[in-house]
Amino acid sequence: MFKFLGILLIFALLGFLILGVLLGRVMRFFAPNNKNKSGRRQTNKQQQDAYNTSQKKFSKNEGEYIDYEEIKDNE
Repeated sequence: MFKFLGILLIFALLGFLILGVLLGRVMRFFAPNNKNKSGRRQTNKQQQDAYNTSQKKFSKNEGEYIDYEEIKDNE
């Protein structure tokens, strides 16, 4: 008798677990989109675009290759 009730209890718990998971997925599917996730993506994209289009912060001549002889002659 107790063995039968134990098995029945286990099946009931598994059934509730499966129904809970399915209900959670259905609720997430029909729920409105979370604004934080899409807003975060836009913010990251804006930051990346700003980084890619930033102006150079050094002069045109900085980093230019100069021959060793040219420097040697100036001294």
